[in-house]
This record gives sequence, structure tokens and C-alpha cells, in this order.
Amino acid sequence: MNNITYNITENNITENNIANENDNLNKNNDNIKTNIETNIETNIETNININEKIARELDYELNYNFKNLTLLLEIYGMKKQKLNKSQIIEKIVDFEIDINNIYIVEKNKRLYNNLLELKNNSSFSKYILI
Repeated sequence: MNNITYNITENNITENNIANENDNLNKNNDNIKTNIETNIETNIETNININEKIARELDYELNYNFKNLTLLLEIYGMKKQKLNKSQIIEKIVDFEIDINNIYIVEKNKRLYNNLLELKNNSSFSKYILI
């Protein structure tokens, strides 16, 4: 027969050690949770930006003619180059989506809509030369 021997050693586990381990685990869980939340927010913002860009491109494609798009380029202070309609739309949308241009975009949209309203008005249309 074989003899089996056991060595029993007592771990020095104290309440402080347990509390420290719990604190470390809680900190790690909080860090993981924060990282997950940040990643989710970033993904949502990216998806919103992509969806907004696609929606704006579609709006310009369907509702604006080439002349109106080149006017928008001029209003935004961009040069009219030899671009086709889709290239102009892409340039305008990229400018509008840039967070640094929000004030300019909102102001110019308001003014552009006012211009279109005046152009479509029978009394004022004869004074608008675009």
C-alpha cells in the first residue's frame, strides 16, 4: 500500500486582504463598465454621423439641381471646380457634418431658405436674379 501524506498550511487571510481584493475587483469592474459605455457611445455617434451623411446626400441628390448646389458651394466659401453633381454633394455634406462649421451651416441654411422663399414668391421673384 502507498502512504498518502498531506501538508496543511494556513493562509493568512485577513479582513483587510479581503477588503482590498474586493476594492480591486470593484475598480476593475468600474473600468470595464466605463470602457464598454465609451465604446457604445462612440459606435452610436459614428452610426448617427454615417446615417446623417447618407440622408443629407440623398436629400441633395433628390431635391437640389446643379445650379442650387453650386450656389451652396459659393455660400460656404468653397471654390467651384470642375466637379460633377455627386462630387459637389459630397463636398457640401462633408463641410456640413464637420462640427466646427455648425454655426456657419445653420446661418447659411436659414439665409438660403429665405432666398428660396423670396424667389418662389410672385411679388419678390422679379427682384431675385439667381
